[in-house]
Amino acid sequence: MAKPLTPLKDTTSGYFMIRREVLEGPELNPRGFKICLEIAVKSGAKIKEVPIIFRDRAAGESKLGGNVMWEYILHLKDLYKFKIKKKLRE
Repeated sequence: MAKPLTPLKDTTSGYFMIRREVLEGPELNPRGFKICLEIAVKSGAKIKEVPIIFRDRAAGESKLGGNVMWEYILHLKDLYKFKIKKKLRE
């Protein structure tokens, strides 16, 4: 669902590095765990992806539940509104 917002292939792994100055520009208001998606959409920074491979979980449980999915949908709604407003200003 985030594909139209950014060319990134993975905005949800939670593993990323970013230069400090990228964070100094946009006002960020991420919902849940998807701050990378927020930064990618609002900063306009060029982002290079480096693939990583995850192994099967050895211990613990996933945090992905109904509430997390709902928060993600609400976050997407906010980011789509941001993108539309930005296009209207251009």
